Amino acid sequence: MFITPDDPVVQAVWSNIRPHLEGLTDYEKAQTLHGFVNDNIGYISDEAIGWVEYSRFPAETLFYGEGDCEDMAYLLYTLYRLAGLDSVFIISVGHASVGVDVGEKIPL
Repeated sequence: MFITPDDPVVQAVWSNIRPHLEGLTDYEKAQTLHGFVNDNIGYISDEAIGWVEYSRFPAETLFYGEGDCEDMAYLLYTLYRLAGLDSVFIISVGHASVGVDVGEKIPL
């Protein structure tokens, strides 16, 4: 429900990001998209904005420029999907993240 690659706001942002991914490996695409989210979205807990728990759609996260872990994960997963990357949304106790298959061994 919160993965919204067809949202007009997401599409507008995607149209600016997409040219920067041309010619990159999947690993480099994943890094670039992860960097975009980390550089442009600040972390803020739901409690800090007066919510017990609230999940934002990617367009909301982009609009406000902040969100908690699941908000950023929904956005990142949506961008990975637009980039054609094989990814998975991961939910654990008190945290959410995204895993991505880049099809190659990566340096640790």
